[in-house]
Amino acid sequence: MPWTEEFYAWLCTFDLDDDENQSAVGDDELDDDPNDRVSQAVARFIPENTEMLVSLLREADPLVRRRGLFICEWLFEKSFGALDAALEFVYDPDCWARKALMQVVLNNADQLSPGQAAEVLKLATDPDELIRGNVTAYIGGVDIETIRGAVNMVAEPLRSEFERGFELFEADPSTAQTLFDHALTEVSVESTFALASIQRMARLGQLSSAPQHGGEGYLGESVQRNTARLIRRAMGRHRERRA
Repeated sequence: MPWTEEFYAWLCTFDLDDDENQSAVGDDELDDDPNDRVSQAVARFIPENTEMLVSLLREADPLVRRRGLFICEWLFEKSFGALDAALEFVYDPDCWARKALMQVVLNNADQLSPGQAAEVLKLATDPDELIRGNVTAYIGGVDIETIRGAVNMVAEPLRSEFERGFELFEADPSTAQTLFDHALTEVSVESTFALASIQRMARLGQLSSAPQHGGEGYLGESVQRNTARLIRRAMGRHRERRA
């Protein structure tokens, strides 16, 4: 059964033990766990009808909005129709909301327009390393023309920073370790693009090994792991072509 107005109202409530809220939806309409509203929403969602999901993402209550975002996260690529509304969370002060947003972005990565990608670029200097790591994975993984178009949509004076960052996509693969080491010393647009560039090199089969990371911190470990994974995948594709 698709989302109904009663179901939508139920998603907007927070007293999970409220019998009145549960009966408004109808016990026969619920799955095994009637308190798990996100799973209920995912199970009943119809991709062709995103109006209620978009409304949920734009509710006045920030907790309700974030619930809508978490629903988007678990919808994977089915959430694309609500992506513009989800991208409004780039300004959310809650880092968990921005983390969920970046997972939504990665779930739909190849479908983003340059305009939507330009919104993602606003998180290029996010203070949270997990968020910034996902931004580098996105920038380094999608079609380069999408990122070029996104950079061109950034307003001055920030555009110059992003243009310098974009130039790092032309860096020589032999500089990957230097790029990696320097990028981890600062939080900047250029450092984010440097880490994205390394992952793009790996994706294109230009690296034989991931940069070495001897320090601590999630960002360096994340980029190193993803780079190693991309190298293995590129090598696998190469072996298949030779077979």
